[in-house]
Amino acid sequence: GILLDQGIHMLDLFRFFVGDFKDVVGMRGITLFDVPVEDNAFVMLRTESGIMAQLHSSASSWKHLFRLEIGCEKGYVVVSGLLSKTGSYGRETLVIGRRPAQGERGAVGNPREETVYYDTDNSWDIEVGHFEECIRENLPVEKGTSRDALAVMEIIDRVYEGPLMQRPRVRTTT
Repeated sequence: GILLDQGIHMLDLFRFFVGDFKDVVGMRGITLFDVPVEDNAFVMLRTESGIMAQLHSSASSWKHLFRLEIGCEKGYVVVSGLLSKTGSYGRETLVIGRRPAQGERGAVGNPREETVYYDTDNSWDIEVGHFEECIRENLPVEKGTSRDALAVMEIIDRVYEGPLMQRPRVRTTT
């Protein structure tokens, strides 16, 4: 389903930024397509320290969408778009929003923002380079480990423990 296909990558990013999740609540359903797996999944997560995250992974949005929002004490970041061969996710963009400084007058709900665009992606080269270095130098792999993969799969297993909701039947009157 879509949670394993696309959602898994976002869950991996969630763990990268905030660590392990203690609480996992999820729902998945066949909402549009006639397939035996979910086309939509919703997941709510919370760490031991109370950091929360939410995910909606969808195959029925009709537009490819990648958007990661991280709210912090002094501002927020929004990452959107994804460099792909098809370009269907749009241009990679980072928006940095800053909380108004003490005494600074700013419109509520309209903080100062800075936008940065990315047109090249060297993340794969960096990851492979790290892996090669670990092999050459006999060092432990520290990024993207099998433990990371297992932790994300455990989150997905917890969501998959719940029922798969079937496509709702729409009543029609004649």
